[in-house]
Amino acid sequence: MLGIKNQIVMTVLDYVIIALKLIVSLSILNVWLLQPQKATKWRGGAATTIKEEFKAYGLSETFCYVIGFFKNNFGADSFSLYKI
Repeated sequence: MLGIKNQIVMTVLDYVIIALKLIVSLSILNVWLLQPQKATKWRGGAATTIKEEFKAYGLSETFCYVIGFFKNNFGADSFSLYKI
């Protein structure tokens, strides 16, 4: 007979953590992959794109690409849901 140790038991908190990981991951990927050229009400200054937003904050275009690289990689990595 298999004991409880050999079974995967998920609690409500595990499901909440998975849901939060999905929300954050999809939000990051949405902003950086689907809407980088779209104006949103959350962009800083009078920026209408991500590049303009970085420029509005006095940051370089290179820094924009570096941040985008890390956000996209870590955002996609968050889809690994079983790192609870």
